[in-house]
Amino acid sequence: MNILEIAIKDLLKSRAKTQAGLAKIKRGIAKKYRISCPSNIKLLEAYHNLVKKKRIKKSEILENLLRKRKIRSLSGVVVVSVLTKPYFCPGKCIYCPI
Repeated sequence: MNILEIAIKDLLKSRAKTQAGLAKIKRGIAKKYRISCPSNIKLLEAYHNLVKKKRIKKSEILENLLRKRKIRSLSGVVVVSVLTKPYFCPGKCIYCPI
């Protein structure tokens, strides 16, 4: 069993219900096992592996805590990236330097 799986079991025992509680527990785990603070995506991946192997029961609260992302917007503007199909650039846009 790797450290992330042990961390998931520690998170389940602690029953964190807020982002602040989750962050505090993650810092404690990092200090206890002398690792860098684990990211939510790595913990979520380990959580899904443990549920898939039926080593732990599914926890909606922990899953939602690990899945939620904070949005950084100091000015109230949030940048959203949109990917489109790659087309040839005609170079005729007003703001285009070409």
